[in-house]
Amino acid sequence: MGVSFAEYLSTLDQFKPAFMDGYRGLVPPTEIANRLKSLQTHRMIAVLSGGHCPDCHDFVPVFARLAELTADLDVRIFPRDEHPVLAKRFATNEKHYIPTAVIMDGQFQELGRFVERPQLLKDIITSGEDPLRRDRRGAYQMATAEEIINFLFHSL
Repeated sequence: MGVSFAEYLSTLDQFKPAFMDGYRGLVPPTEIANRLKSLQTHRMIAVLSGGHCPDCHDFVPVFARLAELTADLDVRIFPRDEHPVLAKRFATNEKHYIPTAVIMDGQFQELGRFVERPQLLKDIITSGEDPLRRDRRGAYQMATAEEIINFLFHSL
């Protein structure tokens, strides 16, 4: 069974500050909070993560922050190395990218997946432009939140 963000942090050692840095700097805007409060149907997110992964440091805290905004969202984190069967099931083209988040409805039907990075960041990297990850972290975290919210409202 996966764990909450707080429980996950308690299992980390040298990587805990990197996750906390990503978490502390993230304050979802009112529009996101209001949209989540209007969800009114239970959703779940299973997140594969790894303590060593910089993408996890940036984007796993987004899932935690979203879950704090509504009781209708349950986020569970699964350390990839401890859950090889789940990692295989969530693989993309037989690769185990982290973070990978599977967004599900109340009947565990998949509504969507977030794989590694938000599309905005993927597009910038593909273009060859310097993504300036540290300078643009907040923008990339907000892009992640928007992608996840779109999945959460899928099929409503």
